[in-house]
Amino acid sequence: MKILIVEDEFNSREGLAELIGKISCEYVVCGKAADGEQGFKLATTLRPDLIFVDIEMPKLNGLDMIEKILAVGMNPYFVVLSGYAEFKFAQKGISLGVTQYLLKPITYEDLKKVLEEMKKKIGGKNTCNTKLIRQMQANDEAGIDTASLLVRKTVNYIKNNYNGRISLEELAEKLNVTPEYISHLFTKEIGQSFSSYVKEYRIKLAEKLIMEGSLKLYEIGERVGYKDPKYFNKMFKEVTGICPKKYLIIHKI
Repeated sequence: MKILIVEDEFNSREGLAELIGKISCEYVVCGKAADGEQGFKLATTLRPDLIFVDIEMPKLNGLDMIEKILAVGMNPYFVVLSGYAEFKFAQKGISLGVTQYLLKPITYEDLKKVLEEMKKKIGGKNTCNTKLIRQMQANDEAGIDTASLLVRKTVNYIKNNYNGRISLEELAEKLNVTPEYISHLFTKEIGQSFSSYVKEYRIKLAEKLIMEGSLKLYEIGERVGYKDPKYFNKMFKEVTGICPKKYLIIHKI
């Protein structure tokens, strides 16, 4: 279940994400936003199943953000987070289809209960044929799957930064998603972990450079992102089964 958190208070936002991760690995926080406008943009990009949203936020409040999301034809589930218990907020939320509220401070048990209820609702929603047909039509019209786009951007990031520092956290920040979501999505679509892909990509380039024969081994290591020759040797052997020097000797014959 893909979850988006829209909450302007940093500690509350990060704390909720951490708490969700502790409850079950099947709940994936795919994005986090600090205001309603950013939340709307992430919602339309990531297409989450469930959105946790605060009421009082800068730029665009939570209920107005929900209204805006519904206006573009999206139909995720919403859980409103608030320190307010006033009826006027609940009344507007009900009119927008909000089915759950969580009053701050959020407890582990309350959150777990809400997630379990939402899981049942989302499970039923996904088995509805008309919903599936509508989603397929939307994908056809879009011409591209959002998740695949994120993975392609991840691969491009690796190709453009393989000779320097590669950070999953930095990439996730650029893409406005969480590192956990990118890692999960990448492994699911590519069939190997982010770190494993980076290592294999670098070593394949190193093999080509060794075959060219114009650089020394330590220079090749630096060229593909390994400044420490010992670490380069270790990574090379993990991928090819032999050290760079032996690889060079074999391919010189």
